[in-house]
Amino acid sequence: MIIADHHKPGHWMPADTEYKPACAWPEKCYVQWGGSGVVLSVKDTYRTAFFEAFPGDGAGGYIRGEGQTISDAEAAAFAKYTKEVFCSHRWGRKGYLNGGAICYHCGAFKTVFKEVHVLGDWRKPVSRMEVDYLNFPPRPSDPRAMKYRRSIELRKSVFGVERDHELLP
Repeated sequence: MIIADHHKPGHWMPADTEYKPACAWPEKCYVQWGGSGVVLSVKDTYRTAFFEAFPGDGAGGYIRGEGQTISDAEAAAFAKYTKEVFCSHRWGRKGYLNGGAICYHCGAFKTVFKEVHVLGDWRKPVSRMEVDYLNFPPRPSDPRAMKYRRSIELRKSVFGVERDHELLP
């Protein structure tokens, strides 16, 4: 397992460096924990011990366990992990539009789908400023800029605009 740097000896957070994970986490699993994590919720906000695991073996995306102690939280997280490993997943969006999915059998979360684009945005006419934006060279190093650029290009084609002069008033 890969232990988060802030839990290694010599780090500035000495309170949680004393804990040593006890479960048989996979070699490529990144883990971190805390004795008093804050959980923000619409219904209730509380503090709890927690253990988080990010398996790198394809079993799941993110696993969190909570409990009275870090040891209890790790046991809860490992139980979830074990359940996910032996599950024959059936993924469903369950409201996620960003590609995330929840398994109907074990409750695991993982990104398995492509992102769903909100169609209401496609009805908005292409503005002159957006077309001018397309005339500048793309910035492939910026994923958000590329996504925005692609959405303009797609809206342009939805409206049947092939040349910039067709947008003139």
